[in-house]
Amino acid sequence: MNPAGVSAIVALGIAALGGVLLAPHFGYALPRPARQLLWLAIPLAGAGLICGRTVLDELGFKAISGLGLAVVLLGSLPMAGGMLWEGSEPVFDLEALWRGAWRPGFVEELTFRGFAFGMLYWRARWSFVAAMLTTAVVFGGFHLPMAFFGGHLDQAWGTALVTGAGGGWYAWLYVRWNRSLWVPIAAHAAMNSWWVLFTAGPTAAGGGPGAMWGRVAAIVLISIGTARLTKRETTPA
Repeated sequence: MNPAGVSAIVALGIAALGGVLLAPHFGYALPRPARQLLWLAIPLAGAGLICGRTVLDELGFKAISGLGLAVVLLGSLPMAGGMLWEGSEPVFDLEALWRGAWRPGFVEELTFRGFAFGMLYWRARWSFVAAMLTTAVVFGGFHLPMAFFGGHLDQAWGTALVTGAGGGWYAWLYVRWNRSLWVPIAAHAAMNSWWVLFTAGPTAAGGGPGAMWGRVAAIVLISIGTARLTKRETTPA
């Protein structure tokens, strides 16, 4: 498929998911199971149209990097340390972890890194910077409704900025760890898990000093480990 066709499919898929995200706030809510199914079906179908039978391979599901998973999981530990330091106590809630960390970690990485960034970078041949920045901005924008409709207007733009920057960083991890989607999934889910366990804040911009500095330390540690243990890719493969 030519680059324009790939870009169009990505744009249509993201627009459709935007509709799924906003519909409940305007009185057009689908049942929750249907919405959750669409968050899986739309990016998989879009990537399938582009890649055909190699879709799972090209999304990065078959590339499992044990070293990459170890780097991001161990590297996320400073987040727990920062929140313990400021006096927060963990509260284990399996449902909260599923809804706030594990499910979004998988679905958002499938959508915004595997489908959107991956298809634009490797299939449409966008430059890394163009694909990363475009999908990071969209990723940040998708988090605005959570703050707006959740009553956290003061944190809305901070949330978009933090999550957008995180989206760019996850794309970098995706590329550096040999196109293994499991690495950004693990990083995303692990960092969200600490946020949820310690009830750091209602949005990504709402944590205390321990949570914020712990997150910065985790990102620095994971980035250093990734840079030292992987090779830089200069052009799409």
